[in-house]
Amino acid sequence: MARPRASQYQNTWPWNFGFSAYWFATQYKWFILLFVIIPGQVQDIVPGGEKNTMWGAVYAIGAVWGIIGPALFGGWSDRFDSKWGHRQPFIAVGALVTVVALLFLMGANTIPLLIAGYFLLQLGEDIGQGPYAAMIPEIVPEEHAGRASAIMNLLQSAGRLVSGLMYIVLKTVQNTYLGVAVVQVLGAGTTLYTIRDVRRAMPVSQMPRDPFWKRWWAPWESLDFRWVWFTRFLSTLAFGMVTNYFLYYLTDMFPRYHLFSWDLKTAKATAVVIAMSMFLLGIIGALIATPLIDRIGRKKLIYFSGVLIFAILIPFALTRDVTTLFLLTVPFGIGFGIYLSADWALAADVLPDKQEAGTQMGVWSMSVTSVQLVVGSVGRLVDMGNRIHMGFGYLGLIWTAGVIFVASTLLIKQVKASR
Repeated sequence: MARPRASQYQNTWPWNFGFSAYWFATQYKWFILLFVIIPGQVQDIVPGGEKNTMWGAVYAIGAVWGIIGPALFGGWSDRFDSKWGHRQPFIAVGALVTVVALLFLMGANTIPLLIAGYFLLQLGEDIGQGPYAAMIPEIVPEEHAGRASAIMNLLQSAGRLVSGLMYIVLKTVQNTYLGVAVVQVLGAGTTLYTIRDVRRAMPVSQMPRDPFWKRWWAPWESLDFRWVWFTRFLSTLAFGMVTNYFLYYLTDMFPRYHLFSWDLKTAKATAVVIAMSMFLLGIIGALIATPLIDRIGRKKLIYFSGVLIFAILIPFALTRDVTTLFLLTVPFGIGFGIYLSADWALAADVLPDKQEAGTQMGVWSMSVTSVQLVVGSVGRLVDMGNRIHMGFGYLGLIWTAGVIFVASTLLIKQVKASR
């Protein structure tokens, strides 16, 4: 039997923007740290021929906790209660732990310290984001879920874009870390203020007292949930394989960094400019998707965007010209913005029990966090391929990602509970 939902949702742009502010802060953090800052720290520590391997190790080992964390803290928040609400304290504590991790990483100058700092960063992420991710399926009415998901993705894309701009302004690693910390506090504060009156629809005393393992297993009994989980895993894996090693790909494979007549001079600057362009286009994709997700359905948008992204990745691996690479990011960014907007709405559609959204969205989040173990292990394969012939590792990486992405798109048809 369906359970009542919390009723404090407001279907307005300002409320949705405030609601999604912490998503903005989260993507602001992950974009600049994973795309430029931490790979750059690794590159400064280890020899060039081993950088993919060592960065992969930092990424994978530090993310081990992320496999269980979202479901654990999300499930705890399902049964938690306080005068501030049941999700809100987790968001506040998660933001605090994140700030501590950022300050630790700012001074990390060895691989073990980077691994420890990244692990702590992932812990802060899971404390806050596990419960936070549950709030769309928990409080947003189904007829507005597509719009809320698209606005959330719009804020995520904006977070990545602003992150790149601020990196250019702040310039140094230390200033960038401090900037990320400030945005974390502001984003969490804005969201907490917006949802200050949100409370659970059902008292904890009326909720079944099933053990955590049983609640964790419950969504797996749904075939639709399993398909959505698996397709999200594949699409995230494909995207991570490209982006996680993109800085090193530019460093090793491009002889110069000229964008039209603009000399970007370094691989780091080029990575930031291209990524910012891609995520600006992701905002356009999210705006395109916003009125369409609830009108024409999630699947059609996913099919369209998935095929578009697959087609782009083939020439993406072959070009050695920054201008051509930039032009390829135009359809890629729009397609990925559409894909993410529709995919989140799809996940919200198939949750078996909205009152257990914290646990179940945490389980779904594993489809993203568990990818990091696979993507991290790929670094060694890239270095091995490049030792055979420089560029062979990157070529195999990008084309494999394209095949995985199109497979994830085609498998969406197996989901029956959404359109």
